[in-house]
Parts: sequence; C-alpha cells; structure tokens
Amino acid sequence: MPPGQKRVVRRWQSLVWTKEAQTLLNRTSYDSAATDNPALTWDNAYSTVSGELPLDPLPSFIVHQGQDPTTFVRAELDVSTAGKAKLLVSAAAVGNKVSLWVDGKPTPLAGRVAILKLDKGRHTLTISVGTTAQFNILTLELQDIAGSPAQVQIVGGK
Repeated sequence: MPPGQKRVVRRWQSLVWTKEAQTLLNRTSYDSAATDNPALTWDNAYSTVSGELPLDPLPSFIVHQGQDPTTFVRAELDVSTAGKAKLLVSAAAVGNKVSLWVDGKPTPLAGRVAILKLDKGRHTLTISVGTTAQFNILTLELQDIAGSPAQVQIVGGK
C-alpha cells in the first residue's frame, strides 16, 4: 500500500511545557498526561504525509532527576462500530521507552503492537516517548483485524 493510503495519524497534539504541567507530572506520574487535567495545555502537531512525526522539535519533560526526557502526544480515533483494532507503533519510537494510554487507561504494547477493544464513540490515545535515541520519529498506524466488526477512523483535520 502506498504511504499516502496507510491509515496513519497525521494530526497530533503535543503537551506544552509549562511549570504547571511539569509540577503535575513530578507530583503524580506519567498517567496524569493522559487526563483532562486543566494544568495541561496541548498544541497541534502534524506528521508528514507518510505519517512520521518528528519528536525533536516537540517539548519534552524530565519528570524526575535521572529519567530520560519524555515527550507526550495524543491523537483521536472515531469508532462507528465497536470491535477490535490493531495499532502499530513505529520501529524508530520502539527503540525508546514508549507507553500508551487509551482514554486515560494504560494499555500494553506487545513489541510495537497494541490490540484495542473499542466501544462506539471517540477515543483519545496518549503516548509518551523517551527522547534519548538518535532517531526520534513516531508513527502510529491503524489496522483492521480479520473477523472484527470494528469500523475505526483516525480523526484528522486541523
């Protein structure tokens, strides 16, 4: 499939570094970045047509001394028919520490794959990526699972 036809996230939001956000993450955990806490400000970020989101220009947080700088981004899925779908996280990001939350709940990644059981409606995917690797690009691809009735679209636009 040509790159322009893959179902990749092209519209993201990146967590803006503010003193309030830094304090919240320091006092709680990375899980706080996956909430709608008013201390968090999000700004739009866009990937290339092929779905590659460069992480270097995005803000990063050092939550606790000695930890890797971490960037937080989020994207949305719109589910018209409930079911299971597959997310593939780019290999470039998997070399780093990557965590995923769906609607604020930690979601396991098996290697670079997450199988999501999604109800009808909008869902927020929040991802944290440790940004110490030399090649910092994140790509998130949505794939169907054979036999699943799920109808899932990536929310795009501005």
